[in-house]
Amino acid sequence: EGGFGGVLWRRLASRHLRQVRYENKYRSLAKAPRLFDLEAGFRREWLAPSFAAALEAYEASGDTGPLRGMLDEVSPGVYTFEMLSLPCCDALLDEVDAYEASGMPAMRPNSMNNYGLVLNGPI
Repeated sequence: EGGFGGVLWRRLASRHLRQVRYENKYRSLAKAPRLFDLEAGFRREWLAPSFAAALEAYEASGDTGPLRGMLDEVSPGVYTFEMLSLPCCDALLDEVDAYEASGMPAMRPNSMNNYGLVLNGPI
């Protein structure tokens, strides 16, 4: 199909194909393959114990109190809370370092960030 729509579609398809190729190539280089195990999916042990407990309370009762109780407002409208377990954070950081060392293309969050890495985005 011609026209702008056809050109745009081909560019998007090409970018997606390139990303899938890099993802497949990196899977064999991954330091923590469990992070990429699509069949196993998300693992509950990746959550910080406090967040897992608050989430379980919410799932059981629908009460958002325990989740809200975890929030720390560090600036107006900006909140922090512990979400991931330390072993999960360590695995993610090790994986980011391994990806950086692989020499594969890295997408940065913005042009002023030389060290950030978009974990799930187009290459």
